[in-house]
Amino acid sequence: MGIFPGNKVQANELEGMTLRVGYAPEGIFMMGEEGEPRTGYGYEYLQRIAGYGGWTYEYISATFPEQLKMLETGELDIAVNISFTEERKEVMDFSELPMGEENYYICVQPESTITADDLSSLEGKIIAVTRDSYQLQLLRKWLKEKKINCTIVESDGNSPKEGVDAYVTMDTYYIGNWNPVFKIGESRYYFGLNKEKEGLKEAFDNAQRSVLEITPYYAEQLHTKYFGKTLVNG
Repeated sequence: MGIFPGNKVQANELEGMTLRVGYAPEGIFMMGEEGEPRTGYGYEYLQRIAGYGGWTYEYISATFPEQLKMLETGELDIAVNISFTEERKEVMDFSELPMGEENYYICVQPESTITADDLSSLEGKIIAVTRDSYQLQLLRKWLKEKKINCTIVESDGNSPKEGVDAYVTMDTYYIGNWNPVFKIGESRYYFGLNKEKEGLKEAFDNAQRSVLEITPYYAEQLHTKYFGKTLVNG
């Protein structure tokens, strides 16, 4: 995605700086392994925002749980696809405008005995979910409300682990041969920002706002481009 210097927002103290971004080439938000061209919903969105903010990025490989911790300690400046919680608000900032919205599902493989028309089929099963994630909170709450006892296995990525009966993920991800059976919640997701980096939130919000003022349906365009094949409509 190109940079558009003629469209920059008002000068900010971050102009010309390099911001550190968490990078996990998993799913659709960040794609491209080491040495490969980078792309993805989050990557392209950030490049467009940089064109208005006047900064560049250094991409730092880290799992999602690691990125959350690195935002808290100031080792990262930006992470993508972060759901808002009051606990996270204490240790990081969030972009004023969301990146998008997503739904969360319990998924199983076709041969599974877990079925959408029988909640009791989940009883006693092993469910994998990303460590420190919003969907982990949702899963615990949902299981408690439904009075279902399961073993929860936490993982560092968004891919299903071996030896589990089900796993929780978002409709913005697509992993073949896994099908959604129960929806457990939804949320908007944001750019997570380093709370201690002076001027970052204001400058980032201004740049993102400028992107959407010039191209009001930019997020929808990215959604169509990258989420054409996802968990629900794949």
